[in-house]
Amino acid sequence: MRYPFSVLGLSLALAGLSPALAQDNPEDVPILDEPLPGAPAPATPAPAAPAPVAPSAAMPSAAASETVTIPRAVWEQLLRDVENLKAGRTGAPGAPTAPVAPAPTDAAVAATGTSTAAPGSRNYLLLPDISFIGDTQYLFSTDKRDEGRNSLDTEGEIGIQGYVYPNVKYDTFIVGNPGEGEFGVEEAFLTYLGARKGLNVQIGRKFAPFGRTGELHPHSWLYSRQVLPRQNLVAGEALVGNGINFNYLLPTGKKFFARLSLGAFSGGEEPGGRLNTSDPSDPFEGGGPNRVGAGLSRFYNARLWMGTSLGQKNEIELGLSHARGRAFIENFTGFGEDGSEIVDVAAGRLNLSGFDVSLRRYLRNNKRILLRGEYFRYNPRDLPTTKSDGYYLLGNYRFNRFNDIGLLHEKSDFVNAPGETEKATSLIYTRNFNERYYVRFMGTRGDRPGESNYTEGRVQFVIGLGPHTHELE
Repeated sequence: MRYPFSVLGLSLALAGLSPALAQDNPEDVPILDEPLPGAPAPATPAPAAPAPVAPSAAMPSAAASETVTIPRAVWEQLLRDVENLKAGRTGAPGAPTAPVAPAPTDAAVAATGTSTAAPGSRNYLLLPDISFIGDTQYLFSTDKRDEGRNSLDTEGEIGIQGYVYPNVKYDTFIVGNPGEGEFGVEEAFLTYLGARKGLNVQIGRKFAPFGRTGELHPHSWLYSRQVLPRQNLVAGEALVGNGINFNYLLPTGKKFFARLSLGAFSGGEEPGGRLNTSDPSDPFEGGGPNRVGAGLSRFYNARLWMGTSLGQKNEIELGLSHARGRAFIENFTGFGEDGSEIVDVAAGRLNLSGFDVSLRRYLRNNKRILLRGEYFRYNPRDLPTTKSDGYYLLGNYRFNRFNDIGLLHEKSDFVNAPGETEKATSLIYTRNFNERYYVRFMGTRGDRPGESNYTEGRVQFVIGLGPHTHELE
């Protein structure tokens, strides 16, 4: 393409425009990374830009009628840059710019070992991040005692998160099941990021850090329901209460991660599960297994979470958990003369312990192998329950960024039924369409008291709207 153009005029125009015009393709210009605060200077300094060459008397002057040939992309970019320069000159000189609210430093966030900051919440005193998570499941089961069989269950979670002050973040999660009850606050807590070097403080109602997945919400699990040993020995979803929790990143160096969590919580005076001491031969009152759980009311919690890399492709994690406190359990002791149930509340002390180990291996093309095992121990005192334990083993293979398959094996005692156990093996497939939507299929074959060789099938749909962020798997 040929254009009549003055060489002198073209030179003056190019001198004040983008340096990308010096190449045929503007995308060929390398983009340099911005230096991080406090980062050391690069060992090899960037080459200095060549000094402009002043025109000499020996250089011939360009004639006004001379024709210059340039690529079309350069010409179109030149026109755009000229228009941008004209538009910039129309603005009032010296116009003040809007002040930018300061954002909390990332150093405090890094001290936790995990980050729950939403991308839209980096500036405080602004609008909060509001999100919604929908979790829908359909359950098929051959155990006719299961009240949820052959039915659709939907749960919604609203997350409201944001910074209320530099390095002070507030997270609220409101959860409800349409048709079964009102929405209620599941978690609501303040997080003081970097209260001291390596220390974060959380105050409010939250999931206590007990076990590897103790702080995860159900839509972050790698399976469609809570694992059996946690249901029977700990809680249907998580140990939760109002209190304070300290997360301290131990100064172990860059190659070894270790976080110590210490907390004190109050779960209220409501009793946990229900016992049937009126007929020890029928602990489940003629129905399906009654999952009592811990029933902790006031308790202290501690967890040590450690991890390191084994070469460039492998990671290993170890976790130790302990909770102890006062427990309340509903106790059915029989029937009165009028036929009404006699139910009292059994109170006592309880110790819970847990150990978990995880191994990850990262392969090419977004592939990943995860192996995990976790063990739980239930030790009551002055309660009408018995010592019990349980474990699960999980293997998960992500063969690309959209699909993964897992195998889960579980075994657990029942605290209210001495000698009774439950076992199950499940095959799990998950299709992740994007970061906001996945579908999961979970097929289970197991044995439980009163129903040997039962079969379950679950179909799960999870959607997310908004910048919903908290602990993830």
